[in-house]
Amino acid sequence: MAREKSSPAASQAGRAAQIGKIHSLTRTPESNSGEETIRQLNSELKRKFAELDRANSDLQNLLSSTQIATIFLDGELRIKSFTPAAAGMFRLIDSDSGRPITDLAARFNAAHLERDIQEVLRTLAACQRQLAGEGGLHYQMRILPYRTVRNLVDGVVITFTDVTDLKRAQLYADSIVQTVREPLLVLDAEMRVQVANRSFYEKFGVAAGETEGCVLYELGNGQWDIPELRKTLTELLPQKNVLEGFLVEHNFPRIGPKTMLLNARQVRREKGEPELILLAIEDVTERHRDTEALTRFNRAAVGREMRMIELKREMNELCRRHGEPERFPAATEPEA
Repeated sequence: MAREKSSPAASQAGRAAQIGKIHSLTRTPESNSGEETIRQLNSELKRKFAELDRANSDLQNLLSSTQIATIFLDGELRIKSFTPAAAGMFRLIDSDSGRPITDLAARFNAAHLERDIQEVLRTLAACQRQLAGEGGLHYQMRILPYRTVRNLVDGVVITFTDVTDLKRAQLYADSIVQTVREPLLVLDAEMRVQVANRSFYEKFGVAAGETEGCVLYELGNGQWDIPELRKTLTELLPQKNVLEGFLVEHNFPRIGPKTMLLNARQVRREKGEPELILLAIEDVTERHRDTEALTRFNRAAVGREMRMIELKREMNELCRRHGEPERFPAATEPEA
């Protein structure tokens, strides 16, 4: 009796079933555990990749939406990346990535850019400068070390903040300070001179180089180290915020004795910014001398008038003794 021939498809199915049977017979608990571990690792890896993609997307959206121009440099001062704000501000394009920042320094109008970057890399301390840009714009440049997640320094980050409005406000305020006819100082909380107007320099014979940035009490070899002034600014002003008409007399080495009328006011600023003190100094030396002279004259006049009254009374007394009428019947005390 002839044996029936099986089809190729049936043969393949049979072989697959045999292989599956062999695998099921040879599979051990250890192999099952290994496969489960691999599946868990793959799942964890997919989750990590998803988190990384999400973080990259968040960072990309942050850099795209921020208005602060930022440039990232590697340790050799080559451009790694930059924000859209930096691209528009300094005409950067994608092909600029990898170029040394020194090739583009002229665009930043920063003569000491490379030196500042090297100083930041050396000291790991931030550096700040104000730069003048095109079209009358002004920027606050800040350079900081670029740190990796392992806290390793791998270049620097340079940010450029548009401070044009702030600069214009400062120029406006400075023009007001310079216009004031009285000597005027702007002090910080540590009593360092931030700004002094032309009247101050002319009145007290000092220069800007030896004044701005110096402590008030150290100006002119300590000629402003006046106890009354210290008390006014350090004790009274913080209590009242405003002081008006505070009289101080002092003998200055360069200009001699002066009588000054001080007006001080604390300037409250935004949170985090140091307070300022406006100190106006009015020279009232001549007025004070005139007032003292007038006072002395008045005292002398009153004294003479009192003496005249006494003499008239004595004359009247002599007239009465001799039976004669009083010569000065209206002699009275002077009005107070």
